[in-house]
Amino acid sequence: MVILIIIIDFTFLTNACKTIPTGTVYAIFSGVGAIGSLVIDMVVFGKEIKLIEILFVALIIIGVVQLKRADS
Repeated sequence: MVILIIIIDFTFLTNACKTIPTGTVYAIFSGVGAIGSLVIDMVVFGKEIKLIEILFVALIIIGVVQLKRADS
């Protein structure tokens, strides 16, 4: 299952690099991975989220949005 998700993920990553600059794609890819890991920790492992973690997730989202706006 994990191998299938990795293959799909890298397929989307490769396709995104065709239309968006690679630096922007990598930033989005990394941000989604970091946020996804935090969400999985909360949902699957019952980790309690701290306020500082919410702040940093918000900064990641703001950074990704600003990268996309700067690219336009």
